[in-house]
Amino acid sequence: MKEIERSLFEGLGFPIFLKNIPVIEIHGEEILDIDFNQLQKTVLLSLCYKPLPLSGSQIKYIRKYFEMTRSEFGEKFGYSEAAVIKWEKSSGNFAKMDLTTDECIRLFIFRKMDGRSDAFKEFYDELDIRRIVKNQKELADKMLSIDLRKVALGE
Repeated sequence: MKEIERSLFEGLGFPIFLKNIPVIEIHGEEILDIDFNQLQKTVLLSLCYKPLPLSGSQIKYIRKYFEMTRSEFGEKFGYSEAAVIKWEKSSGNFAKMDLTTDECIRLFIFRKMDGRSDAFKEFYDELDIRRIVKNQKELADKMLSIDLRKVALGE
């Protein structure tokens, strides 16, 4: 099968370098032979591991992939629709958001896309970002409490 070694792809709203792309010939013309559903999933998981903050375009892609409105997406992470609009307006630049929010978005992607870890799913499902943001100031003076007996028993 014929392949293209490397190509810039911008079909998801931000630039991605694709490598070793299979090509088929149709009516004498070379066409990329890509499973776009698989490409979208691979891109999402790759964004989880990206060593730089997410860009506005990537935030928009994530939100649209999961079929969420700006309001729903913002609420999921404890922010308003206006905040999501601001992030997405960053376009190709890093989204102007707190890095912990960036991390939470990556965890959200991972939770939705990778079905291998039941423990992770349980943890993420119990994580209520909105509550944490809402109570951030109230809980600032409270100490973290860990029951070492439960830890020792594996609970």
